[in-house]
Amino acid sequence: MTDSSSLRSLGVICARGASKRLPRKHMRELGGVPLVSWMCRAAAASKLTRVVITTEDAEIAAVAAANGAEVLFLREPHLAEDFAADHDIVVDALNRAESNDGTRYDIVVMIQPTTPFTLPEDIDGCLARLSENQELATCFTVKPVSEPPQWMFIENDHRYAIPLLDGIGNNNIAHKQLLTQYWLPSGAAYAIRASALRMQARIYCEPFALQPMDRARSVDIDEAIDLTIAEAIATMHGYQPVALNLTRPRLADTGDQK
Repeated sequence: MTDSSSLRSLGVICARGASKRLPRKHMRELGGVPLVSWMCRAAAASKLTRVVITTEDAEIAAVAAANGAEVLFLREPHLAEDFAADHDIVVDALNRAESNDGTRYDIVVMIQPTTPFTLPEDIDGCLARLSENQELATCFTVKPVSEPPQWMFIENDHRYAIPLLDGIGNNNIAHKQLLTQYWLPSGAAYAIRASALRMQARIYCEPFALQPMDRARSVDIDEAIDLTIAEAIATMHGYQPVALNLTRPRLADTGDQK
């Protein structure tokens, strides 16, 4: 087992300004604070070695800089298009960060501000899994599925209903407690070994592991209704942004480079 503190980890907060379904979503306020600020603060308070933001938007970059993330660059236009690949965006940030301070990072963590209730320990949990198991390439945050796939149907070309999975006639599937727990990515954090990211050229590098998050904290904001739900959850549970941490030591400050 490797001590997580011995692995150099780069957090890459991905915050495109040209969002479509919910325009300017990273700047939308939740509890009076922009979404991007929530995640920047959580990342800055985590055990990540360094936290940078990748965005093509100067306003988002300025807010991120004020909330604990480094702004090394503004993202190139072709990486801010609608169908730009997450892998390309993260590798670009990784390459720029390594060129900036001469550090080779062992792990890169893709972080998405649209899951604002993420805590530092969610990110740290992903890092710990990779530290504990050298065979793992990726660990990402997940939330429990509330509606089991055994209860789901699709329609065929004749609009007849077909069970998504076999076993619909089995009475046991009516009892949720008897079913296997399924998980969905929460969208918060994806910790990936840098070597695997470059070799496999994708975010879900195999083999991977899951880092469960509480369902209430896993709200993912992509549309206006999601922001309304998040406001209600924040009020119900008293969620607030993590305390701002602007004292994070950087490799360049400590001389701990390679």
